[in-house]
Amino acid sequence: MSRSTGRADRDFGADGIDIQTAMIRHVQAYPDRANQPRSINWDGQNVWTSFDVVVPEEGRFRVEFLSEAREPSQGVDVKVERGAIMLPGGERVQTLRTWHDPCYPDVVEYPYKSGTGILKVWNVYHRSWPDGRTTEEKWTGNAGFVVEQEAESRWIFRCSSGPSKSPDFNQLVFRLSVEL
Repeated sequence: MSRSTGRADRDFGADGIDIQTAMIRHVQAYPDRANQPRSINWDGQNVWTSFDVVVPEEGRFRVEFLSEAREPSQGVDVKVERGAIMLPGGERVQTLRTWHDPCYPDVVEYPYKSGTGILKVWNVYHRSWPDGRTTEEKWTGNAGFVVEQEAESRWIFRCSSGPSKSPDFNQLVFRLSVEL
C-alpha cells in the first residue's frame, strides 16, 4: 500500500529543465498541500523525489539492489518517523542510508518500529566536485525515481541521480519489500 498518490497533469519532460526545478514549479502550482499531487509527470511517467510506504507499526523491511553498481555511487535512505530502525548490536536510527557499492552487501534487512505507520524512501548519490571534494546528496538536479508496485508489500524503484545531464531512471534499481 502507498500513501503517495497522484500527479500533476502537466508533463515536464519536454520543458528543458531538471527534475528538481520541475518539482519546485509543481509545488508553486499547487499551494494547497492537501490537494497537491506528490509526484510529477515526466515523459508520461510518475516521477517522485520521496515516496511514502504505508506499513504496520512494527515489522521488517528489506532493500535489494538489482542493478550493477555505477559511478557516481548511489544508495537509498529509508526513514521512520516517531520510531526507529534497529541495527545489529542494538543501535537505533531514524534514517538508514545504504550504499550500492561492491564493498557492501546487495541485500540488507532490518526490523523497524514506526509511530506513523510510514516508511519514507528516497535515493541518494555522491557528487564529485572540480576541487576534488565528494559530497553525499539527495533531491538535487535530475534526482528522482519511478516506482513499480510488484505486490502488496513490494516495490521496484528506478532512480536517476542528481548529477545526470538528463534523467536516467536505470542508474540505480532496487526493490523494497516489507513483511506484513
